[in-house]
Amino acid sequence: MIQVASVPWPRLRSTSVAGVFCAACIVFLWLGCFDIVGSIDSAERRVVLDAALLTTGALLLATVGLAGDVTQSLHRWLFVVAIFCGYVVQFFWFITDPASAVEATLTVPFGDQDLVRGLWYAAVALASGGLVFALAARVQSWFAAPRAIGTHVGRSAASRVYRTCLCVAALLAPIGLAAAVVFHVGVVGAEEHLPYRLDGVFFYINRAALPGLLLTAVMAATWAEDKKRQTWALALLLVFSVVEAIVTTTRAALVLAGMRYAFVLMLTGAFTRRTMGLMVALTLVAALTFPLMSQLRAERGGGSVSVVEALGEAGAKSEGPGTLMEMVRPFATRFTGLNALAPILRADARLAPGDVLAGFVGGEGPTKYTTHYVFGFDADAPIGIAPSTLGWLYIAGGEWGILWGSAVLALLLEVVWSATRVARLHTRPVLQCLVAGLMFGYLTEGNWEGSGLPILMPVATVAALEFLVRLCMRAEAARPEQPCSS
Repeated sequence: MIQVASVPWPRLRSTSVAGVFCAACIVFLWLGCFDIVGSIDSAERRVVLDAALLTTGALLLATVGLAGDVTQSLHRWLFVVAIFCGYVVQFFWFITDPASAVEATLTVPFGDQDLVRGLWYAAVALASGGLVFALAARVQSWFAAPRAIGTHVGRSAASRVYRTCLCVAALLAPIGLAAAVVFHVGVVGAEEHLPYRLDGVFFYINRAALPGLLLTAVMAATWAEDKKRQTWALALLLVFSVVEAIVTTTRAALVLAGMRYAFVLMLTGAFTRRTMGLMVALTLVAALTFPLMSQLRAERGGGSVSVVEALGEAGAKSEGPGTLMEMVRPFATRFTGLNALAPILRADARLAPGDVLAGFVGGEGPTKYTTHYVFGFDADAPIGIAPSTLGWLYIAGGEWGILWGSAVLALLLEVVWSATRVARLHTRPVLQCLVAGLMFGYLTEGNWEGSGLPILMPVATVAALEFLVRLCMRAEAARPEQPCSS
């Protein structure tokens, strides 16, 4: 029997990890306050201090929800990190460096007052969501943990699952990538589209089906306690993510791949120091290649230039980052809501409830409204500007929309995550990984109208993967036992 060492990292209790994280956030928060209070007027200074106090209370409250097993609190971590790092940190950063904020928002004009208002709304959202999570954690403690599925996946069945997943992935990968190359599926600004929404199907073959297969292979290698196969599955996941990023110019492909891999190991109890090192290395690689990917997107926009030509032009024009701050800034800005929220606040962009609901059935919802009326793109422009989560809530309901919308959003995350925890599936960790990836995308971009295929395809993927796992288990159980040699 193969023995694989698995040393959990870090060795702190989850309660301690949550406490250390929130304490670090509070220290950063007040250092940022002391740094900027002298450069703004008295009215804005009071708003900033009120926002800092509210955020401090929200973080202390969120600690209750963040504590506990990662299978219980991963969605809460995503929410708190997305709101604090994506809005609060960025607002402090851009108040002290307005030039970087103008660059991040495509030169759409706004003022310090908009940044201060945005900071206050971020604090309100964090407090509202933190209260829901604290209450949910308290209610959750009254109930027993969900039962395990009960059927053990043997090593021989796990090996069969591993081989089957890689074979199916080898068949699907050329189809999905060929569609991206030939029909420009997933390429930003592509004007031609396939009929019957086939664009979305091919897109989510690359975004959900193939990662799901490779994550299942990683999980099967964990079941079989085969470290070598686990490494190969990880390598294939990273290679596919790099190819997808180049073909579709998706700058977040590497980040999503790393997050999914970390999630599946966390959820299966196999997160180690080695995994942590790989995650740090992958993050650095994603940050270093971000300028190149941005230039590649500009060259490849619309799909009029071939992948090889666009890659060559991007490599020739891209300039490497000069300092660590110049490297981190565009990478961090990609995963923040400030670049849309500040212009939305400046324009006081609002929609009637009927128009917001119309966005879910093909009408002009907050995303199209942000693209056309806030950022000024033509109605027929093949591009969309995501309004960010808080921007979407502000357009839908203003200040009260952010307050109550954040609470409803946190409650929705609780319901969805609880549903994944009670799912009696062998592929439950893969389901949770794909759901966590969806949550990350929605929390950073706020494109809530397009929720059809993004939700349907991961569900269909997990259903197919569960069927595949059970089929492999039955096939392995039906095999006659080999007679022992005397």
